[in-house]
This record gives sequence, structure tokens and C-alpha cells, in this order.
Amino acid sequence: MEMFKSRVGIDMQHVPYKGTAGALQDTVGGRINVMFDVVGPLMPQVRAGNVKALAVTAQERIPAASDVATMAEQGVPDFVSGTWAGIIAPAGTPKEIVDRVAAEAKKALADPAMRAKLAEQGIVAVGNTPDEYRAFVAREIARWAKVIQDAGIKMEQ
Repeated sequence: MEMFKSRVGIDMQHVPYKGTAGALQDTVGGRINVMFDVVGPLMPQVRAGNVKALAVTAQERIPAASDVATMAEQGVPDFVSGTWAGIIAPAGTPKEIVDRVAAEAKKALADPAMRAKLAEQGIVAVGNTPDEYRAFVAREIARWAKVIQDAGIKMEQ
């Protein structure tokens, strides 16, 4: 939300929630006007007509919400954001183990049935190499550090 506010130059109150359930309930109930979240839990509410999907923050439209335009299509270029997950291991894990886990994960994510099941939930499987994943995480840290700095967000103690 903070990135969106700064990118489009609007001032609105960001109301952080601890999870999807409360935010979605308040959006459906009209207590908040807009929310960002993962596609999976939102689409049933969209299909039921309880909320309207305005855009996805992916680079391209996603199969689980193929009729929902991207932020770029809605006029906000280079606005890509999403939840991501990866496999990590303790520092010092032998390279051959890291490479084996990465290969097995990539193999699993290449399975058409697995990809289809993930796509139903709004998940786009990637299957990067360990080096590609490290580079991705470094870019994410830098991007979100800028958002945090620009918004003046302070850690709560």
C-alpha cells in the first residue's frame, strides 16, 4: 500500500492488518476501501460479487484472475509486487546438497499437474537456481528498503 501511495501520488490512510481474514472482512463490510493481498483467498469474494478486483500486481495477468488487468495495464507502470516463497538452508550447507534440493524442487515445479494446482491458487511457479534466487532476494530487499525509507516507516518495539 505504501508503494502504491508513493507511486501514484495519493494520500490515504494505510491500515495494516495482521492477516488476510480481518482485512478482507473489513473490505467486504465496507469499513476499508481498498486492500492488497494474494489472489487465492480474494477471488472467491470477487466471483461472489462482494468485492471488485481492480488490478493484479504481477508482471503479467495470472491464470487464477485472467480477467483482472495488471497495474501496468491500469496505468501504473513498473508496479510489480507479490508474495514469494523459496527454499533456504543454513549457511554452510554443502553445495551438492543445495544443488540437489534445487534440482528436485525445479523438477517438482515443472510437473504440469503441480503447476496447474498452484495456478488455481494464484501461484506462478518459477523454479530459479540458487544464484537466481539469491539475486532476486537482494533486489527485493533493496526495493522494499526504499519503500520503507520513503514512507518513513519505523519498526515497532
